[in-house]
Amino acid sequence: MEIEKIIIEALKHFNQNKVLFLKIYLPSFLTLIAMVVGWYAFDIEVKINQKPLNFGYLALIIISALICLALFIKSTVHIHRAFILNEGSTIKALFKITKRDLYFFKKVILISLIMLFVTFIVNSSLNRHLNEIEGVFLTQVFVLIKALIIAYLGSRLALVLPAAALEHKLSFKKAWEISGDYSAKIFLGVGVLPIMTNLILSNLPSYTSLFYMFVVLLITIVITIIEIGILSLLYKDITDNNQY
Repeated sequence: MEIEKIIIEALKHFNQNKVLFLKIYLPSFLTLIAMVVGWYAFDIEVKINQKPLNFGYLALIIISALICLALFIKSTVHIHRAFILNEGSTIKALFKITKRDLYFFKKVILISLIMLFVTFIVNSSLNRHLNEIEGVFLTQVFVLIKALIIAYLGSRLALVLPAAALEHKLSFKKAWEISGDYSAKIFLGVGVLPIMTNLILSNLPSYTSLFYMFVVLLITIVITIIEIGILSLLYKDITDNNQY
């Protein structure tokens, strides 16, 4: 299936099941909102009292961030399964950790470590040429090229995530092998598209309004769900045509 059809299918699937998808992300979304409001309040307190945050505040921020991350990862498992299997979910299920979730967490940690290493290698290899480049535009192009190289490598390895959500034992080596013939559309759907949406979101106007922050967070979550859906449908398309 062509990448444009997969993107359209992901958008259509989200539109038909938007209540389910948003419900799946509700716990992590509310936690994120609470964190933003908390940080906003802490920032005001620091400015009023002109004192740094004490250890208790910092510990609370770290713990809440870890909880939000865990909820987000857990929700992502259900998003993958909803796109591929049309499987529903309940709020209660989002707080129940299974072996499948632990396996998915493991894959997330491993791919994060691999991509940190890849980013380090790419930056170390290419940054030596950065001083030879003159002009802001060419520098930005150079940085974009680095990001695209990293995105290409990461997009092919990312197939392990929907596989883990379905409890399929797919190694990183095998993910790289089976994605070879589909590398272009995987790169476009999982690598380039998120970079484009991140660029757009990062260039949105910045306001201190909590309502504005809420709207931006909601838009970000919707885009994230659709991007996860694209990865899920790419994995389904590849595995439907390959046995591993």
